[in-house]
Amino acid sequence: AIPPEVFIEKKISKKGIGLSIFDPEALAEYIRCFNAKTIKGSCADYRAAATVDVDLDRADSDRGHKIACPVLLLWGARSHTEGVFTDVIGIWRKFAADIVGEGLDSGHYVNEHIPDETLAWFRRFFV
Repeated sequence: AIPPEVFIEKKISKKGIGLSIFDPEALAEYIRCFNAKTIKGSCADYRAAATVDVDLDRADSDRGHKIACPVLLLWGARSHTEGVFTDVIGIWRKFAADIVGEGLDSGHYVNEHIPDETLAWFRRFFV
């Protein structure tokens, strides 16, 4: 019911460190991609995470299954993730055997806030 730029700006800036870190071109791309198709897909992803994904994860956990490949886990230390889940890696150890990563000095949008640090982690992990 509101223009995409209004929604995106409110959504992105409501928690964490706000819009100031977004390159104007990157923000324009978020807005450009905010359409009926992506809204439907995003809502379906969140809905699945709270329903069928929970059931599938629980079934895997009950069988002792874990992600077998190495996992890179990065999150914003100044985001809601750090505030809600204080031991992020500890939580993920229930689901994966080989985890590396850390909370980085950023808000929720790590790749936008600190792209150089994110890229450095990718280079170390994927080489």
